[in-house]
Amino acid sequence: ELDRLFNSIVFVFLGRDAQEYNKHVSARNYILNYCHPAATVYAKARGNVPVHLDFTKSEMFKSIDEITYNIDQTTIKWF
Repeated sequence: ELDRLFNSIVFVFLGRDAQEYNKHVSARNYILNYCHPAATVYAKARGNVPVHLDFTKSEMFKSIDEITYNIDQTTIKWF
């Protein structure tokens, strides 16, 4: 398991290849799956960005903040 030593870790897997690691994360942690940012770039190059591939519209950072706030009332300062 990727999380043998710690609890309440937020794992963010970007892209299908990374999401293969979901099975190595125990239920005592958090898993977020999103498309890889490069998918947005490739889709833009083709002139069509489906909503599920638009990384700029993902709620990834908001989801991470909600989880961390629920754990210990802290948020991350994103730059």
